[in-house]
Amino acid sequence: MTAQRIWLAGLAVLLVGALSLLGSAFMRGRFAEATPNPWEVAIDCAPGGAVDSACTPAPGPVTVDIILRNTSGSPDIVSGVSFTVRADQSVAVPVVPGSCTAPKFNCNPDFNESMGGGDWSCSPVLADQNATAEVADSLISCINAEGPDAVAPVVTDGSSLLLASVTYNYSGGSTALTLRDVNVYNKNVTELISCHPVLTNVGDCFEATLDPAPATNTPLPTSTNTPLPTATNTPPPTSTNTPLPTSTNTPEPTATNTAVPTSTNTPEPTNTPVPTPTDTPAPTATNTPEPAATDTAVPTSTNTPEPTNTPVPTPTDTP
Repeated sequence: MTAQRIWLAGLAVLLVGALSLLGSAFMRGRFAEATPNPWEVAIDCAPGGAVDSACTPAPGPVTVDIILRNTSGSPDIVSGVSFTVRADQSVAVPVVPGSCTAPKFNCNPDFNESMGGGDWSCSPVLADQNATAEVADSLISCINAEGPDAVAPVVTDGSSLLLASVTYNYSGGSTALTLRDVNVYNKNVTELISCHPVLTNVGDCFEATLDPAPATNTPLPTSTNTPLPTATNTPPPTSTNTPLPTSTNTPEPTATNTAVPTSTNTPEPTNTPVPTPTDTPAPTATNTPEPAATDTAVPTSTNTPEPTNTPVPTPTDTP
């Protein structure tokens, strides 16, 4: 058996052994506490740029990246990778690819074959290995058959390496994305990091969360303070001082002053004067011897009484 085959067999045994520890970890009912370690594995829920651990994506397809980071102070070559990502399947359902054939690079999880190394292959690769409807466990395990002769991928101190991606159909609820059964080996089959559970070298494994986007609280339309139309101070129509029709001073009908019928003042009946005694003169004395005086008596004054004064009618001034 060649050295390369011996190396592959050893690495395969280590990976299978790491996977078998999953059952015992469940029996213990706890995860190992993360402690400071030169290597880290984290889930980036918003690929591109810095690693994001809390995301609020829109419902629909969501892809998360699994990132390895070297903080050991020296470079190393990665030649073996194995991990599982767990999610709440009622919120995030792993996408099952139409085909997943050897070397199983374009499955779900999707291995990053561009990381370098000449003889990578993956198996098993399962979108969901958990039989329950509540939990989704996406598993991937890959090795580089170049063994000790591998020259890539080199992870320098302080740098990061994309290991693989997992894609979900996200419904818009809340779920934690947690790492389980994480094992990373170098070309000498030395474990660089393990967590949940720990095999040899404890590492820091960081989860992520998906939550629905907060309500946008659509603001009420901003008051545009539409100004009231500028007062144009439209002057009232210029007073034309249309003169009132010239007073014709139509004279009131001249008071006819219908004369009160002239008081006829019907004259009182003329007081018929009592006839003045005529005093018939005595005939001139002819010196006819006067006959003896007969003393003719003077007629007795009759004094005809005055007629009764007929009252004058009161004037009725006709208007």
